[in-house]
Amino acid sequence: MDDTPKFTGFPDACPLAGAEPAAGIVYRITKNNPPNPSDFLSVHESGRILRGANADAICMSHGLSVFREISHAQHKRNLFPKLGQFIAWTELSPTSGVAKATGEPTHTTWWCYDGVVRHLGFVTLEE
Repeated sequence: MDDTPKFTGFPDACPLAGAEPAAGIVYRITKNNPPNPSDFLSVHESGRILRGANADAICMSHGLSVFREISHAQHKRNLFPKLGQFIAWTELSPTSGVAKATGEPTHTTWWCYDGVVRHLGFVTLEE
């Protein structure tokens, strides 16, 4: 039996080169408190179409946006209230997938392995 973690349905060359085992504290903007599965759908899973996107953007659409600093999550939430009003946090581990810094200042894309229940372990910090 092959116990190698998998990413089913991802495009070729995804996750992006340079992605490393997920680790450390991350923050995610959510619409629900406590966070639920609907707060952890990728852009791809939510059915949004990325017209004219390059291969990197399409790959990133299969991951989840998280931030390494709470102030950066707060800033993004304030700029785009439609994303949600809550900020939740967790500490990722290598068993949850891989991650890569993909934006400024600490935006990170987290690609979850198949079978990871993404919302478990996230705790709401603030509204």
